[in-house]
Amino acid sequence: ADSTIIRMPLSLQCMSEGLESGSKRIMGIFENFIAHASSSLLFLKSVLE
Repeated sequence: ADSTIIRMPLSLQCMSEGLESGSKRIMGIFENFIAHASSSLLFLKSVLE
């Protein structure tokens, strides 16, 4: 199946803060990305769902 992969590079800071703290930071980055993503990316997300 065709798919689009968006990679978010992670700094060592995310990993050194511990798994839970790093996970919260990653979710914050992802939510910020989704909130400011272009309409075409949101369209791709809706097609996948």
